[in-house]
Amino acid sequence: MFVLGLTGSIGMGKSTTARFFAEAGVPVHDADATVHRLYEGEAAPAIEAAFPGTTASGKVDREKLAARVLGDKAALRVVGQIARRDGYGENEFNGQPFGERDNEYVRTALLLTPNESFRLTLAGEFSHSDTTLMPWKPASLTAGSNGAREVAAETGLSLDAARLLYLTYSPGGRLGASDGSLNVQPFDDSQIWGLSATAEYDLSDSITFKSISAYRSVDRDGAFDIDGSPFQITDYVWNNTSSHAFTQEVQV
Repeated sequence: MFVLGLTGSIGMGKSTTARFFAEAGVPVHDADATVHRLYEGEAAPAIEAAFPGTTASGKVDREKLAARVLGDKAALRVVGQIARRDGYGENEFNGQPFGERDNEYVRTALLLTPNESFRLTLAGEFSHSDTTLMPWKPASLTAGSNGAREVAAETGLSLDAARLLYLTYSPGGRLGASDGSLNVQPFDDSQIWGLSATAEYDLSDSITFKSISAYRSVDRDGAFDIDGSPFQITDYVWNNTSSHAFTQEVQV
């Protein structure tokens, strides 16, 4: 049996995607729906014991529970992480490290409950990752190839000598397994941020209107030296992408 977990930030379309799976005949376990069912039955006694006065008619009153747990009409949550990793390889060409990584992440959410029927959640997140990638290693080179000719032109060596020089940068060559000599430093720099607003309004005891608006931006920059050497044998690969998305979801 294949089990697929569907995750994501607020407003990314998890509920919509799960509905597509269900319509296609795929069994779907909705964690939110399970919690709601527990609130209306099995979990109610335990919650009433922990937070007296937050249930009615054997069901959890979410507004009363939120008021007891939060104790205010507004609540703010902020989480973050900063991670640093030193590189464990060295680029002989420019002295810069390979495998170095800097990560920053922060997520915040503000819950507003001006009255018992209306809830507004504002959320935002930002992440940044800057990594110097590990070096590519050349596997082989034919003495008469264009690559060998390029090395020979840059160094003044014969084709055979140019080929042997190039292969000193291959796995098992004179450099360590995590070291290299690249004229283009390989790196990956990505920045992701998003904002969302979720508004819930209880039209009645059994009907809730929900609106989820979200915006997400992804920018990524990077480069790879695919010939794995300090020579200009092939052009390096430059990876520059940018995407932006806005979603709007309405549930009743």
